[in-house]
Amino acid sequence: MVWSLQQTAQFLDFIVDDRHFPAWHLVLCHGLRRGEPATLTWDEVDLDEEVIHISEQLVAISYEVHEDEPKADSVRDIKLNRDSVVFLKAWREKQAAEREEWAAGNARKKSGNRVFTKEDGSVYRPQFFSGRWDRLVELSGLPPIRLHDGRHEAASLVLAASVAPKAVQAMLGHSYMRMTTDTYQTVLPEMHAATASASLYLMAAYRAQQKKASKKKAKKKGEEAA
Repeated sequence: MVWSLQQTAQFLDFIVDDRHFPAWHLVLCHGLRRGEPATLTWDEVDLDEEVIHISEQLVAISYEVHEDEPKADSVRDIKLNRDSVVFLKAWREKQAAEREEWAAGNARKKSGNRVFTKEDGSVYRPQFFSGRWDRLVELSGLPPIRLHDGRHEAASLVLAASVAPKAVQAMLGHSYMRMTTDTYQTVLPEMHAATASASLYLMAAYRAQQKKASKKKAKKKGEEAA
């Protein structure tokens, strides 16, 4: 299953202060696979051009973590939305500060250039992201979906926003167009809406609508009290 637009917006609002929020934002807005945030390096992130390059993913075999090259079509460039760029810039600064703090405390400073790491710079196992995701979903009170379902959510939202299926295929790294259209074309009722924006704009519009409704309700209540 996937969430509705409303539920996705609620989840992002709920987890905005989570340390790994930029990773969740990439999954829900850009359709990254579970092992892709774990292996993404800063060399593959171009915040000036607003693009990330996906070239590998981490897989766990018998408790050992290995870098694995994705299928040919899974190696791809993904255009970032403006919020993803802002979140990644802030995350890079936070990560640098954390590593300096560890170094100042005479702790062993880990090397590497991974985007998403522990405070000391060491890498995560792919299972960490799945486990943390499951816990956040549980705390949010929303219907349970897996981390991989978050990838489905990203595809469903951009299709609902009238993005061309060919562009969605490229974002997800699908080998065949039919894989994209057969999987997602009937997932959300919103896919039949006349929407011209991508998922980010859909969520922004939803929040604006909710804010307007709250103000209208408060105004009406004030008039009745007077």
